[in-house]
Amino acid sequence: FTVFALSLYVGGVKTGKRVKLKGSDTELLDKCARATYKYFEDMRSANTLVCDNYQFEPMQGCNKMTSPTNLGMGLLSHVCAAKLGYIDDGKACELIAGDIETLRKLPKWRGHLYNWYDVKDCSVKQPRFVSGVDSGNFLACCICVSSYLDSLGRRSAELDEIILNHDLGAIYDASLGQFYIGYNCDTDKYEGHYDMLASEARTLAYIGACLGGDTAAWNNLGRRIVNSYGNMLISWGGTAFEYLMPQLFFPSIDRSMITLSCKRAVKVIERNKCGGLFGVSESGYYEFNDTMSYKYSQFGISSLALKADADRCIIAPYASALALEYAPRRVVANLGRIIKEGAFGEYGFCEAIDYTAGGEIVKSYMSHHQGMILASITNSLKDNCIQKLFYDNPLMAGGRLMLEERMPEHRNMAKPKADFVYK
Repeated sequence: FTVFALSLYVGGVKTGKRVKLKGSDTELLDKCARATYKYFEDMRSANTLVCDNYQFEPMQGCNKMTSPTNLGMGLLSHVCAAKLGYIDDGKACELIAGDIETLRKLPKWRGHLYNWYDVKDCSVKQPRFVSGVDSGNFLACCICVSSYLDSLGRRSAELDEIILNHDLGAIYDASLGQFYIGYNCDTDKYEGHYDMLASEARTLAYIGACLGGDTAAWNNLGRRIVNSYGNMLISWGGTAFEYLMPQLFFPSIDRSMITLSCKRAVKVIERNKCGGLFGVSESGYYEFNDTMSYKYSQFGISSLALKADADRCIIAPYASALALEYAPRRVVANLGRIIKEGAFGEYGFCEAIDYTAGGEIVKSYMSHHQGMILASITNSLKDNCIQKLFYDNPLMAGGRLMLEERMPEHRNMAKPKADFVYK
């Protein structure tokens, strides 16, 4: 508790300043954000649940499932739209209230949402699984939305109840001081552990520490260092997602281990181009399953990874958008080139361009990737407002010292694996 209380009263932590974009750059980002929010307006069932994805060629329509991360991003999308001026605060509050009402009714396990629901009848899809990282993503979005409502004088006791009812101890392994990957309710078995700081799991570990007052899960995340543009954390899969998604919510603190790792990871991502574009990360790709839906895989850069699963030349626009904080002008230029390649439609950026398949466009939209694009652009255009909303919550602000951890100063001699050479 002392760590959190002290952090609340220690001011003057230096955070990075965003590069000011020129008018044409902000216009392009605004165009992208407007189209992306339209996705969240249109891709909802009658009970407000956002579907997992929408595939328009070959036409599959709106997938009938959804996940906690999708639901969190759907909730946060209203805040983004209000901050960007697409809807007013009154409309945002109305839409948020409708989402909260549905969320309250969903079946849960010890306060956690299940990994998959049917968007039509809100039933739980089999197997009944609770994902730790999905709970972390959902909670981060809810915390931002709660702060937004507070700022308008419209505190939602129902949303606060949803947040506080998450029994994070139920997915925590006290014997190892780590969160489980998840819990299978049907087999009554826990699965694996999260053990990397350079991963999306740090969102869960951070929120767990702030809500529970125990930093063990954060402290026990692995900090393996390699030298690439200087010392940096290595990830499991070498994806932009692992390094950058949590930074939608966390501020970039100068010279911290996480900030330096993200900046250097972005440099590696920029270096690994396909078709003259950058943005390799997990995504859909141009192969189909038995139902003619696009397949999905974790595409990473081997020099950033302990284990990269697939060497395929895939460019996912969301991966580029996530890097806006670290290379804004180059990211905007990259996004502009993606648009010129034809990977932009009614609802914003298409899922991916598959250069291994000859530059075929993966003509679908995935809700969690759409949410990352919208939140990242909102941070970029509106002075990191999503990050600020997260830290307007006193408990989240109280854990800030965890983010200030410095990179070891001595030069690490461990060299990363070679980059993939894309054919």
